[in-house]
Amino acid sequence: TKLDKGTVIAAALELLNEVGMDNLTTRKLAERLKVQQCALLAFPEQASAA
Repeated sequence: TKLDKGTVIAAALELLNEVGMDNLTTRKLAERLKVQQCALLAFPEQASAA
């Protein structure tokens, strides 16, 4: 799955509305996006390199 800023933000906002701030995790976000958690952790470097 190709990640882009808009996709990550949209998925994070959807998940936030569903589970609340206290239960929002990168693991759950990664599951939502169907990527490994490490893909999200590396995402800021990928975005700034573009």
